[in-house]
Amino acid sequence: MQKFLICDMDNTLTTFPSYIAMPRLEKYLEELLGPRKARKICRFMDQFNATVYKKAKGVPLSKEDRLWLGLTEKKFKFLLKDMIILGNPSELFWSRELWLRLASARVTPNIAVSATQKFWRVIAIKAREYDDSYGFLRWLRRDHPEWELVVVSSSDSHLYVKDGKFVYDPEYSDQGKRNRIPASLLDISGNNIFVGDPISKPRPEFWERVLTNICYNQGEDIAIMVGDSYASDIIGVSRYGITPVLIDRDNKTRPSDVPEAKYVIKNFCELQEVLRVR
Repeated sequence: MQKFLICDMDNTLTTFPSYIAMPRLEKYLEELLGPRKARKICRFMDQFNATVYKKAKGVPLSKEDRLWLGLTEKKFKFLLKDMIILGNPSELFWSRELWLRLASARVTPNIAVSATQKFWRVIAIKAREYDDSYGFLRWLRRDHPEWELVVVSSSDSHLYVKDGKFVYDPEYSDQGKRNRIPASLLDISGNNIFVGDPISKPRPEFWERVLTNICYNQGEDIAIMVGDSYASDIIGVSRYGITPVLIDRDNKTRPSDVPEAKYVIKNFCELQEVLRVR
């Protein structure tokens, strides 16, 4: 029998300091388009991020949110028609390059790619483990090596430009995400890191790829999934015999609101207790 601890990365194991990265992106846009246009673009991106993030977390959207997001999704689909797409991505909705194009036609594909590269560079430099997850990982490696750590993360949907068009290539996008994973997380047995390119969680194809690669045997092995998004990390994983654990660092979630979560924890210190009884 093997034991697998599967953890989401952003906002679960590590911080996602977009509040630092966005000013850097805005400054770059100011140099090219002027301060007024840059502010307008970044306000759009903040609103889009907040709405899409609420949807990904399973938070009910207001009528205004749904209306605004629906109109934006139509524009988003129109952009996809003018792209070169290699593979069959399940989602491109997290692509900051496309967000920038949605915000303003003055943002060319080349500007969008350059700006988002600066955004992700700041994220990569400033991201770190939460204090509790850092301590937990040390405890796990030192005292409980029988648990094999697996890190999963959604795609960032990185794009590049060819002949004036955006290109989505799953290998390129996958590597872009890996480039911003904190170095300490790369020290994982068997390099068990899985990024959602071209098919991301919560799609069954993603989980089937992960579980096949780690040689998980449902019915014999033990697996726990820890994530901050109920919609993306928790719903559906129990069908594979995985115990779903929702981490709610703000302590705002009631267990009755997340019926598929076996446990709701505030931090990784509480996860130690869950592992002890497994």
